[in-house]
Amino acid sequence: MSILQAVLLGAVQGLAEFLPVSSSGHLVLAQALLGIKIPGITFEVMVHFGTLLAVLMFYFRDITRIAGAFFSELLRLSPKRKGVWRNPDSRLALLVVVGTIPAVIAALAFESKIEQAFSSVMVTAVALLLTGLVLWVAEGAGKGRRKERDLKIGDALMVGVFQAASLVPGLSRSGLTISAGLGRRFDRALATRFSFLLSIPAVGGAVALDVARLLKSGARPEWLSLGAGAAAAFLTGLVAIRLVVGVVRAGRLRYFAVYCWLLGASALAYHLRLQVR
Repeated sequence: MSILQAVLLGAVQGLAEFLPVSSSGHLVLAQALLGIKIPGITFEVMVHFGTLLAVLMFYFRDITRIAGAFFSELLRLSPKRKGVWRNPDSRLALLVVVGTIPAVIAALAFESKIEQAFSSVMVTAVALLLTGLVLWVAEGAGKGRRKERDLKIGDALMVGVFQAASLVPGLSRSGLTISAGLGRRFDRALATRFSFLLSIPAVGGAVALDVARLLKSGARPEWLSLGAGAAAAFLTGLVAIRLVVGVVRAGRLRYFAVYCWLLGASALAYHLRLQVR
């Protein structure tokens, strides 16, 4: 793989990972419609690592605040401790953990079926259409006013269920989790922030699994190309996160809904044409 190819693929991954358009859906369609062969597991490790770094950098202050509060309360390090649940920052960290549980259960329970879905243009097309519908409905939910202090276990689980659903290619992780937050009447800033904080264990888990598979394969990476791809994913990931924050704040998620509908309809038409032949 050339450096230019690595940069292009890394840039696409960085953008699609965080924009509410489903990076997995684009992966499936790119391979089926355009005949693009995605590089192996080593490349996946690096681009996922790049997108993980993008989230960590963008929300660095939030992460250090809530993680510090969580462990301080958990280990009783502060003389002014309030308890994990009563401290707003440590409670947010706990809710991120709770929100991750549905995706872990779904990944373990439906691993084989999820893998099969990645070979289906039909599944991906329908899922993209559904993503567009969710985005459209969520944007019309009205203005939520709930802040971090108002969040409950049920809120985290509901957003987590939507994240679990996004394991299906074509269902956007960021799109569904932001929509779930808006549906639970989160204010727009919180819906976006909670979605991206929730992505940290999700993407981090993907990186860990990819690393384990990489070590098992004994592959010999082309570090220059891989580094270029990771850097591109990191930079475009930062751009994508900032763009999504602005789009949600401005109430313009429906632009992405239309995009998902157009892409899903095109993929569905392609699939049906093949069936007719």
